[in-house]
Amino acid sequence: VKLLLDLSHSPATRKELFLLPEFKSFNAGNQGTNFSATEEQFNAILNMRNDNKPALWLFSPGPNANMWEEMYEAGEMCIGWDNLGDLSKYENKESLLTAIQVERGGNPTNDALACWEFANQVEIGDTIIAKRGKRHVIGKGRVTSGYSFDESKGKYKHIIRVDWEQKGNHVCGHNMVQKTLTDMSPWPEFCNEYLALFNRKTITMDTPLRRTPRESWPYY
Repeated sequence: VKLLLDLSHSPATRKELFLLPEFKSFNAGNQGTNFSATEEQFNAILNMRNDNKPALWLFSPGPNANMWEEMYEAGEMCIGWDNLGDLSKYENKESLLTAIQVERGGNPTNDALACWEFANQVEIGDTIIAKRGKRHVIGKGRVTSGYSFDESKGKYKHIIRVDWEQKGNHVCGHNMVQKTLTDMSPWPEFCNEYLALFNRKTITMDTPLRRTPRESWPYY
């Protein structure tokens, strides 16, 4: 077993938990030792502890990073799904999922999540790590604007401004998640590895950062 997340430095109390709507039906406190928790409850605990710190996102600038040079020169990070229109008009992830399903069918939950997080959860000051494929890290930047939808662009109309601080081609020590956008903040070990590829000085991120991916393990 490898420990990826340690909240012992700031444990969540029973009183705090039961103030959260996600824990109305939580069984902890009854007779027993181990109690199952939903993914929603897990995320609620992390969000409660990490609301004020910037996040670190893994981002794929197009298939196999084919849009990287264009995004780097423009100082932007952009995603597709142009047919969805302005993502800020959707009320929740479920409405985005439904819109994508109408067009493509299936159950594209990762696509819906990427669109929702891109428009609603990437914030000014967050760190963006651009990647190519499973093992290559190619850029690091800082978010400088909120989300916007540019109808005048031919493609990749969903835009966030990024100050791309560094550019390179570094080999990562593990296979990275293949989604377009993933918040890696709850996994400081991986965040440190990405940052160290651009800065060989000692970097520490001892506690999880703000927010969490909606999966409980980054390799999804």
